[in-house]
Amino acid sequence: MQACAIKFWAIFLLTIVGISAQAQEVSPYSRFGIGDISSPNFAASRSLGGLSAAFRSPTNINATNPASYSFIKYATLEVGLQAANKWMRTEENSYTAGDAFLDYLAMAFPLGKNQGISFGIVPFSSMAYDLQSSTIDSLNNTYTRLYSGKGRTYDFYIGYSKAAVIKYRQILSFGANMSYRFGQMRYGEVLALADNNTSLSARRNSNLRVNDLSITVGTQYRICFSCPDSVLKDPELIKLEAEKNHVYLTLGAYGGTPTNLNSTVSSVFDRFYVSGSSVVTVDTISSTNEAKVKLGLPAQFGLGATLSDDHKWLVGIDVKYTFWNGFSGISDAAPLENSLRFGAGVELLPSYNGKGFLRRTQYRIGGYYDNGFLNIDNQRIVEYGMTFGLGIPLKPKDKGEERLNIGFAAGSRGTTSNGLLQETFIRVSVGFLINASSGYDNWFKKRKYD
Repeated sequence: MQACAIKFWAIFLLTIVGISAQAQEVSPYSRFGIGDISSPNFAASRSLGGLSAAFRSPTNINATNPASYSFIKYATLEVGLQAANKWMRTEENSYTAGDAFLDYLAMAFPLGKNQGISFGIVPFSSMAYDLQSSTIDSLNNTYTRLYSGKGRTYDFYIGYSKAAVIKYRQILSFGANMSYRFGQMRYGEVLALADNNTSLSARRNSNLRVNDLSITVGTQYRICFSCPDSVLKDPELIKLEAEKNHVYLTLGAYGGTPTNLNSTVSSVFDRFYVSGSSVVTVDTISSTNEAKVKLGLPAQFGLGATLSDDHKWLVGIDVKYTFWNGFSGISDAAPLENSLRFGAGVELLPSYNGKGFLRRTQYRIGGYYDNGFLNIDNQRIVEYGMTFGLGIPLKPKDKGEERLNIGFAAGSRGTTSNGLLQETFIRVSVGFLINASSGYDNWFKKRKYD
């Protein structure tokens, strides 16, 4: 047990160190708002089209809806990795970008009867772009504008959930996450003349730091259609009932109110010229150091439903709505619009207690459609994709519930119409799911004898 606990905490600490120095996905559309909003879902949920509102599992962590923590069966650790490759093209050009990085880290614990807690670090948004445009004025002068941005924001969350048994066949659970949102974004903009040796160019570099608290609440209602109407007391009847595959319907909802995110901005606006391979600063037009600003982040809510037997199959749908028209930031590059996302997924497990690696592997498929929060030149920037995944067992039968969750997403975002850019992508999510089931001897159980 001691060796397992040491290994567990070593993974936990190394991941915290690594997650702060990761790379990120490149997207020109991340210039707007506070960047591309990252998926808060973990690998298993992403494989199911992003099911989260009603997703409820005894072994998989669902940090999106905190009401799910009361269903966690074991102390659980999940570490997520992501790799992505994008093919970006306009009507005239195309290029490719790819990256791999640590994505998330979370833990969850059962806490007494029908209670659970979870905490971890999950991504909130990311920004990575380099853009260039050129114009020629009436005097035949050529101006080049360069835009760049890079950065990430995260949520360190801690959440609690409590479930109440309304009747033997019905359970209602509530939960809440409190998150500390932090990170920084770096913006750069350069206006350069074609003849840099005789003319001055201008540039502005800004650094945005965010740190504040936010709260998300959630609820899930679960009913068993085929369970007995009353509590069983006969041991033989209880044993027979446990072997049955009952059908459960779970309805879920979660949401967060608008947040004024406390932030600070530092910026320098200066003029320069290029001499050989050197950039020579001539003067500073303006400078701001740690000016306080508030980012008006939008309210959001999600609804969903799943139907399952808790072992061999699951099917579900998910809807999320975000009020982006209430966003206020440091740039008015483009107004944001309310977004609507639909997702659906199916999971199959050939044999829960059977033998054989393939029969004990979970198979997942799903899809999603998101109309996005960007509307550029009257063109909505829509994203859609298909998802696939596997839940691969890491332990032999009856030796533990650990799994390697692998998810794949293939889709498209944007369009080449009206001079815009289209992104075609493949993303791979990997979640290492380790828990204190029979193979790990209850990590936190105090030993009576040494």
